[in-house]
This record gives sequence, C-alpha cells and structure tokens, in this order.
Amino acid sequence: MSCPDNLLTVVILAGGRGSRLGDQDKGLLEWQGKRFIEHILNNVKQVTNNIVINANRNVETYQEYGHPVISDDIEDYAGPLAGMLSALRSVKTPYIITLPCDAPLTTVALIEQFCDTHEKEQQKLYVASTDDGLQPVYAMIHTLLADNLAQYLADGHRKTQSWFKENDALSIHFDQQVTSFLNINTEAEYQSFAD
Repeated sequence: MSCPDNLLTVVILAGGRGSRLGDQDKGLLEWQGKRFIEHILNNVKQVTNNIVINANRNVETYQEYGHPVISDDIEDYAGPLAGMLSALRSVKTPYIITLPCDAPLTTVALIEQFCDTHEKEQQKLYVASTDDGLQPVYAMIHTLLADNLAQYLADGHRKTQSWFKENDALSIHFDQQVTSFLNINTEAEYQSFAD
C-alpha cells in the first residue's frame, strides 16, 4: 500500500552536531553531485508530500528545499529524541516517520513497510531493526506520545533505544532494504562511501 498523506509526516533528522565528522552538517554532505538531504527528499517525495526537516543550524539552507524546518526545543544538541519531540509537537498528522539525514540510500520500500505494518497492527510506536539490532532513528511514532517523550527528556534521559524499549515499541525487522540503514558517521566512512 502507499502511505496516505493524512496519516503521517516524514521527518528528516538533520539536527546533530556531526562531532565524529569534524562537526560537519551531515545532511549537506555531497554524493553523486547532490547533497544527502536531496537524495533523501527525492525518495520520500515518491511516498508523501508531508515532509519536515529537523535542523539546528544551516536552517536557511534547508528551507531552500521548500519544506518546513523545525529546530529542537532543547538546546545543546540533545540528540535525535529532541528532534523527534519537536516534530511530534509541530505536525498536523497523527504519526511521524523519522529518518536520519546521513543515510542517502533510504528507500521508498522502507517507508511503505512502516505503513503496511501499521495497517495490520495499529500500534502507537514502531522501530526498525536489522540483524545488527534496533535502528532507533528509523521509527514511526504517534503524536500522542509527545508528552511521554517530553517527560523522558526532562528527566535527563537521552538514550534513544531505551525510550523505545520502555514504551514497548513494535520492532519491524528489515532484511530487504538493508542499504537504507547505511549511514555516515566518520570522515573515513564518508570517504569510503563517496569513492
């Protein structure tokens, strides 16, 4: 099935510091003549026009792509959960699907598998997993969980996997779209990928 626009907003998480990559903004790294964010947007647009970018710097650059850009409500780069919370508080759809900005090979099939699973299961929280374990920045989250997440962060917690486990997230195992989970964290990984 396709993902109905009234169900979800795709949130691209580009709010990180990129500390392991020399503080570079990973969403703006280039590959095959396009920025990572452009590769991701081109794929997501095949599924939905509801797209939000979460960014804490280079906001004007991200705004050039024509989608709403939101920043974390929590300062000092509090991690992906902070971006998720800002998105949950700002979207008009009941669900968000989150994707990292440093995974330019993210596929349409990955997003559609979230939608297919939700149609059958009707849960409030889903998280991707592979043979390597949970992939917690790839998630489908109901906006009703915003207050729960806000409290978790207010209590000083930042661990993404822990929040999903505490809230009994339904794990969706992906074995077909594994390239979607290839993300770039270091200069060496970027050079290897770009080559």
